[in-house]
Parts: sequence; structure tokens; C-alpha cells
Amino acid sequence: FKPEWATPESLSGKLDPLKEANAVSVKLKSGLTSYQREYSKLGLDWEQELTQITKEKALRRKLRKEYGLDDA
Repeated sequence: FKPEWATPESLSGKLDPLKEANAVSVKLKSGLTSYQREYSKLGLDWEQELTQITKEKALRRKLRKEYGLDDA
């Protein structure tokens, strides 16, 4: 039997995902963390993720305009 220690990173998203997401948002807005740091905790490349998010937002804007939908 090999025990596994619970670290803040290993518990990320497991205790209260909404509170953790809000905490990350606050830390990003206040400059206490970076996108690189937060995405690396998830095993993701921050530049690829932000590029994808930007593409998705642009597509949503285009489709809303095309179909005359309200901005949401």
C-alpha cells in the first residue's frame, strides 16, 4: 500500500468546483496568478486554450449577428 498525499493541485476541482473557479477568476483579475500557471495546473497549454476560446467567441458573435439573436 502506497499512500497518496493530497496536495492543493491534486484536490483542484474536487472540493467545490464553483468556489475554486471563482477564486481563480479573482486571482487572475487581481494579478495574483497568471493564465499560464492556472492552465498548467490542468495540464493544458494556456496559449492554445486562449486561442481556441477566442475562436469560439468570434464564431458565437458571428452566428448571433447572422441569426439576429441578442448578445448573451
